[in-house]
This record gives sequence, C-alpha cells and structure tokens, in this order.
Amino acid sequence: MKQKVRLFISYAQRASGAAESFCAAFEEYCACSRSYDYAFWRDVDLLPGEKWEAVIMDQLSRCDGGLLLISPSFLNSAYISRVEMPALMRPDKVLIPVGLLKINLERHDLRGLKERQIYSLKPKGGGEARYWDQLGKRARADFIDGLFTALEKRLDKRRAMEPANHDEA
Repeated sequence: MKQKVRLFISYAQRASGAAESFCAAFEEYCACSRSYDYAFWRDVDLLPGEKWEAVIMDQLSRCDGGLLLISPSFLNSAYISRVEMPALMRPDKVLIPVGLLKINLERHDLRGLKERQIYSLKPKGGGEARYWDQLGKRARADFIDGLFTALEKRLDKRRAMEPANHDEA
C-alpha cells in the first residue's frame, strides 16, 4: 500500500510562470510513484473568500514536507522568509530546495538555505549546475526525474527511521 505524502510547494508569485510549468511536470511524474501517494498544495488551491493566511498555516502544519522553488523573488519575499520557510525547515519535515530561477549562490542572501543542498541539474561530464528555467525540454525531463529520485530517497530514509508500527506509538 502506498504511503500518503502531503507536500507544500512554496514559491514567489513573480516566478509563477516557471513554477506552473515545473509543478505540472513534477506532479504528473510523481503520480506514477510505486511507493508514495503524493498530494501537493500551493496557493493556487485557495478558494475565493477563504482566509488565505489561516489556510496556508493549516497546510504548513499538516504537510509532511515541502519544495522551496528558489528564485530571486523567493529570496526577496518577507512572507516566505518569515512564515513558510521556518514552518518547513523543522526536523520532522522533508524539505528540498529546488533551483527554479538562477540565483547567485556566492552573493545572494540565501535566507538560511546556505547549508542546505539546492537541487539543480548537474551536467554529465561536469560544468555549472543548471536551474529549471535554464533547461530545454529534454533536460527538464532529466531534472524532474532526478528530483523525483532524490525526494523518494529522502522519504525512504525517513520511513526507515520510523517505528515499525505507527498505531502503537
């Protein structure tokens, strides 16, 4: 039986075009997982009239982890830095920062992400790692597959560390 995994996707509105194309590809790819039943949540799931901040806080508290879609706008967002990142960077959450739009790892303020590995596509044979927006169609498929594999390995590792019977805990 597949294990349910709820993932919160954090991104900046100014990067919504790139975030939309990434999410569509990644969510479709994850739907084929043999081990996990993924449920993704992002702010486009808010319904008109909902108290948006209360819904976001509820989703952050209930999720198993999240993807941080890194871009310059993401790093500049006070709300993401103040609310979403601290909620997702807890030890009980599986968190993967994802390179969505190019940032300068040496000169940008990474808002506490400096010690975390940001997922990007490492070219075969070396060279500079590339982010989602820098890739063509074929390379984007490799990006999605690599990220999916990394996420599942993280989830497998977490699963192996859990008590054998959740009902007795």
